[in-house]
Amino acid sequence: MGVVVVRDWNEVNRIIQNSFKEKEDPRILIVTDMLITGFDCPKLKVMYLDKSLYEHRLLQTVARVNRPYKAENLTKEFGLIVDFVGLLDYVKETIVKYELLDIDAYKEIFEESISTLKDTIGEIELLINEIKKKLTMGINVGIHKVELDIDSIIELINEEKESQAYEKLRNAASLLTMGYRSYNPNIIDLLIKMKRVCNLYRALGAFKDKLKFHNYIVVITKLYNGILYYMKNAKQPESFLERIVENDS
Repeated sequence: MGVVVVRDWNEVNRIIQNSFKEKEDPRILIVTDMLITGFDCPKLKVMYLDKSLYEHRLLQTVARVNRPYKAENLTKEFGLIVDFVGLLDYVKETIVKYELLDIDAYKEIFEESISTLKDTIGEIELLINEIKKKLTMGINVGIHKVELDIDSIIELINEEKESQAYEKLRNAASLLTMGYRSYNPNIIDLLIKMKRVCNLYRALGAFKDKLKFHNYIVVITKLYNGILYYMKNAKQPESFLERIVENDS
């Protein structure tokens, strides 16, 4: 295998940028005054700001993470900016100064669309509680009822009884899939909440406060992925589903 030596730093930068946009590695770029303008990378999801920026340069920098993105192994619905400087107020001032938005658009962005880390943590906690409550109370699927205690699943995993825990999750996923195919509104709402909370958790990146939800997210993710798996495969016969319920009781 030959080694290519590149002495032109502009070419080196171009290679690194293209690799970041098109390949799995590198996954992190550390820059100073670069990539603020003319750098289009829709999959860029998290940006850490540790430098004071103002006016149009600040707006251009923030806009680096505002592109939706969907690929085979990655779906990006929103971006995350971790601000170590405190620049949000400057963004607002710049918007007002340049009259870039009308009042309705301004309210939609800064009062409805932008969330702080505290807001996001609060939403994750609320969604987890709603998911737990819905599953604990049970969801009717035809003549069956899906009841799942997430806390007990976590206990089984902690006690190294993963096989029991995963069997319960598989059973629940199979029945919930059957209900989803029947357009059960409770199950549709459950799936929306599960997808939302998993995406929010991932969006927080390395933010350590999210770790208190780790065990819940693991269980919710496995259940959600189980439902997706059954959705992609042929519908199970009714007799199979009845055996699942009998074995789970």
